[in-house]
Amino acid sequence: WAKGLGKGKVNAPYLAAAKLIEGFGGLNAQVQGDCTVHGTEHAADMDYCNDCLWGETQFKGQLCFENIYRSRGFNGDGWSCEAPCMYIGPGKGGLLYRKVYEGPGGEKVDLTEYNSRWQSAGRSGVPAWLEEISRANKVKWVIPIPDLEELRDAHALGFGVSVCSGQGFRSSTDDFGVASASGSWSHAMAHTAS
Repeated sequence: WAKGLGKGKVNAPYLAAAKLIEGFGGLNAQVQGDCTVHGTEHAADMDYCNDCLWGETQFKGQLCFENIYRSRGFNGDGWSCEAPCMYIGPGKGGLLYRKVYEGPGGEKVDLTEYNSRWQSAGRSGVPAWLEEISRANKVKWVIPIPDLEELRDAHALGFGVSVCSGQGFRSSTDDFGVASASGSWSHAMAHTAS
């Protein structure tokens, strides 16, 4: 039903996230092998913020990704591209907002700012009580996008899209914060406009 919706248009779902999340796209730089989680969370931020601007939900602050990464159940870097999407969609978890969470036994998890130490303890997974909280914020649709036309149409609907590829990028950025393409690298990121 959305086929061709974005054709011939500039589609920029990231603008909603840039309006509601100060510093969107430049926060919590990816510094370890968690690119699939960053791509998934940034795509979710765009969906969430567009829904907020259209009155479909209330803005409760920035989303975080530490629970998604930790849900892998192992330490070390790397993960598949579909796994984080499935975790927050039809899987056993969901999204969390940046705040302090307190469990029934008094355990506290501070996610007000990026918490790489907590995130990296992947072997123990996400505490059951926190995973239950995250399930209140499930992604309704996880849709594979096979081509650029459907990517464009997804953007026209306000969806961010997490994309995995083998395109490499320089480890430094220019004066505008852009890392230019160079070589090959298994990597994931959110596509924010088309």
